[in-house]
Amino acid sequence: MIKTDYNNLALTYNRRYADNNLENVEVELINLITLNNYRTILEAGCGTGRWIGSIKYKNTKTFGLDYAYEMLKIAKTNNSYLNLVNADAISLPLKNNFFDLIFCVNAIHHFPDKLQFIREAKRTIKNNGMLAVFTVDPLIDKNWYVYDYFDSVYAND
Repeated sequence: MIKTDYNNLALTYNRRYADNNLENVEVELINLITLNNYRTILEAGCGTGRWIGSIKYKNTKTFGLDYAYEMLKIAKTNNSYLNLVNADAISLPLKNNFFDLIFCVNAIHHFPDKLQFIREAKRTIKNNGMLAVFTVDPLIDKNWYVYDYFDSVYAND
């Protein structure tokens, strides 16, 4: 797998949302949280905090996890209330049965071992919690705009 260096891309990463801000993803996340009354939420692969930063509810504790420290610095600058963790999604340094919701948006293709991530999510999600993965199937959408922004992502997908 060829790794994309997100530390180097951090300052320009959010430019891609000018082409497509994926507003339906935010709507679906908010629906999941409100309908299920989720209170402890983790975004795995949170990058600059675009998605986890859009969830601002009273009585929720929000966490973002990313491997790229420079991305987390931007997330913290934009959303000082977030709890951010610099770690790999396949080895979550988090408590068992803690989260109501773990989600990732267009990030799972970067995780070197997707099954290990799912195991870690299962370990850290409460029994009545949920793992939500938003992504694109490269066999269906070979022209996904993200492939134009990041080298090697299509090959990794």
